[in-house]
Amino acid sequence: MAVEWTKGIQVTRGSEYLFLPQDVIVNAQLNGRHDLPDIEWLIESFAKVGQLENCLVRNDGGRPVLVVGHSRWRACIEFNKRKLGKEPMRLRCSYFRGDEREGYLANWAENHIRNQATPLDDAHACRQFERWGMSVKEIAEATHEKEAWVRGRLKLAEAAPEVKEAVREGRLKPTAAAAIAKLSAEHQREAVQGNGKVKAADVQQLTNGKPGVKQLREEIRETWDDTTQPPPVREFCGALIQKYWPEKVQSA
Repeated sequence: MAVEWTKGIQVTRGSEYLFLPQDVIVNAQLNGRHDLPDIEWLIESFAKVGQLENCLVRNDGGRPVLVVGHSRWRACIEFNKRKLGKEPMRLRCSYFRGDEREGYLANWAENHIRNQATPLDDAHACRQFERWGMSVKEIAEATHEKEAWVRGRLKLAEAAPEVKEAVREGRLKPTAAAAIAKLSAEHQREAVQGNGKVKAADVQQLTNGKPGVKQLREEIRETWDDTTQPPPVREFCGALIQKYWPEKVQSA
């Protein structure tokens, strides 16, 4: 029986498709992520309540090509591999009308809506947009970010693996990683060696730049956040922040 909607509401009837996951074409380079997220929780969710949100697929010569929902696709593959259902699970998909680049942008947008994108994911995405011939300005407009943000993410994409790992571990800020990426691979590795945080002042020294107000503020904030620092040092840094950048204290 058709659903009756309130008179005057504009409705477009959509279509849902059910595919075995192995029948869906997946291009790993168009995933939109640098690191694949954990999917164990998603597999468990599939076992309990099924797939709650559809994936998006586009049509390529009659074959379904995955646009959005790479984690759901991976979870479905693993669900069937473990034989967690009475029958093989099929992937619920909706049709996406767009080309490869538009699909990639939709993927990027969904990851950000879910607050799951990392700086490395963004660097990976910006590099992919660049491969399609998009300028920094065009990438900024497409992602609704500033051009400086795009340049920084492109620099991060060029960083040595050790630098990217430091960003992933939270020891190095993405902006600092972009600055370090200008150095040789050897100096990049030297900059992030060890297990501690890489401070803004250290980055400035390595890149032969004099620390500006922003870098000094970051250095003070990092010292204030570091619970291993002596209480008098942290109190002094806190007082400076309270006096000159009180909004930083409020947002802490």
